[in-house]
Amino acid sequence: MRASYPVVSRILKEAGFLSPKKHRTRRRKNDHPSRPRKARFGEMIQIDASLHRWFGEGFPKATLHGAVDDATGRVVGLHFDREETLRGYCEITHQIMEKYGIPACFYGDNRTVFEYRKLSEKDRTIDRDTHIQFKRICQQLGIELITTSVSQAKGRIERLWGSMQSRLVSELALRDIKTIEEANAFLPEFMRDYNRRFALEPDMEASLFAPSPQEREIDFYLSVEYRRKTDNGSCFRFLGKRMAMFDSERSIVKIPPKSDVAIYVTRSGKTVGVWEKEVYVVEKAPMNEEQKLTKKPGKPKWIPPKNHPWRLFTFGNKWGGN
Repeated sequence: MRASYPVVSRILKEAGFLSPKKHRTRRRKNDHPSRPRKARFGEMIQIDASLHRWFGEGFPKATLHGAVDDATGRVVGLHFDREETLRGYCEITHQIMEKYGIPACFYGDNRTVFEYRKLSEKDRTIDRDTHIQFKRICQQLGIELITTSVSQAKGRIERLWGSMQSRLVSELALRDIKTIEEANAFLPEFMRDYNRRFALEPDMEASLFAPSPQEREIDFYLSVEYRRKTDNGSCFRFLGKRMAMFDSERSIVKIPPKSDVAIYVTRSGKTVGVWEKEVYVVEKAPMNEEQKLTKKPGKPKWIPPKNHPWRLFTFGNKWGGN
């Protein structure tokens, strides 16, 4: 049976081996005095992401998105992705809402994922709205989003990364986990054990978590929003295709030309549209007869002839031939 990390740590301590952190000299002057913990569970959730070689040397770096409660130190969300992404933060938000509810506040850094970024007229497009997607999600859920450029202000989660980069890396190595998918499947078990050993027990009666909506509504809230203008046929361009909204009778919803419509790609991958506060299915619009007649034929695929140099090329002999 393979020994777990706590057993190995205890054996090393009994043998007189100290953690490398014990040998570090601490600065006496406290340039960043500790901020008192929040009083209630769910009052503030610190969120961040850490790029690290979580699977050991020789493997690509990955990004761990995390969320920790300020009052209890309880880890309430963890998710791996290749980079720091909106999807990663949506996943930890889903974990929080699914298990605890809607928190009162998120506390993150000044990344463009979270905060407003003023764009020049050249860079501004209909998809790069001044309200960044994650900030819009928080506003719709009623979560206050606070950002800071000082990493010490998020000391709770910064210290968490120090623990994760030693404990989690060891746990992943012990289980021979080398992929992001396997690591994400293991994280719930890791969080339960970590919180049992290191987090304070939350006072659920005094919790500031608000009740979560139904799973279908959560899926809609944790979505990416796009804005489009309709044409004369109640259609719009989306992902390179001519799309339209369809009602329950499979008819195209009649929308005036040049109307501003909202398109949402939900967490589960569904694409829906909103017009006049009604939600509709978004699908590819059928072509009418006039469009079929005016559609330009595609460029024929070019196939090199048999005597083309590309066909004569071999790796053993630079130029083949008879």
